[in-house]
Amino acid sequence: MSARPWLDEGIPLDPRDDRRQRRWLCARRRGRALDLGCGIGRTLVPMARCGWDMTGIEIDAKRRRSCAEAVRAAGCHARLLARDFTRGPLPQGPFDLVLLLGNVVMTMTDPVKLSDLLQRAARRLSPRGAILIDDICTLAWKEIGAGNWRTGLAPSEGLQMIMAESEAIFAIRSGGEVRPRSWRITRRDRVFRAWDDAMLGMVARDAGLSGPGRIDGACLLKFSPSSKPRRG
Repeated sequence: MSARPWLDEGIPLDPRDDRRQRRWLCARRRGRALDLGCGIGRTLVPMARCGWDMTGIEIDAKRRRSCAEAVRAAGCHARLLARDFTRGPLPQGPFDLVLLLGNVVMTMTDPVKLSDLLQRAARRLSPRGAILIDDICTLAWKEIGAGNWRTGLAPSEGLQMIMAESEAIFAIRSGGEVRPRSWRITRRDRVFRAWDDAMLGMVARDAGLSGPGRIDGACLLKFSPSSKPRRG
């Protein structure tokens, strides 16, 4: 069974896809970008180094410090903010890109909350701006579809996946958290949603966005402000 980079908060893609994604981002016309959940700076640092005006939000103090150290080591500049972007205000734009990379979107299991975040992010976009998210859910669905989780256990990697009964929500346990006799999601579990294109499209429309559009070779999904009126 292959390793699962989409579970890694620091480097959620395999090395080849990670390099391709960063090359694609750095090749865009430079502007202002807002990285929500920037973590240790996987994309924030190379984008800042190649000329992007970067603002990153990271609520975890340890990751934020690591990101700040990486920014200094790279000899570039970025603004790093400590706040919960899922509920608090976003920095003033306009931004040419708003990034929701890594498994940030997968950790947002409530469609209403994701729609609210996308709507608030859309208000910070420049006229031709876009919201980009990692296409990590496709990787998760490929794992599930390939039957790699038939038993729910990956003993060689010390992992256990527990699926919810009625929704595409699952929890991953690792190491000492693995309980082979326990197959119900509990409050102690960290849960994810395996979003698909249809669900993401519905959430995007509710937020006044079009998409998702898949960016080939970059493992990214793109959402843009829609010219159509919002429903309801």
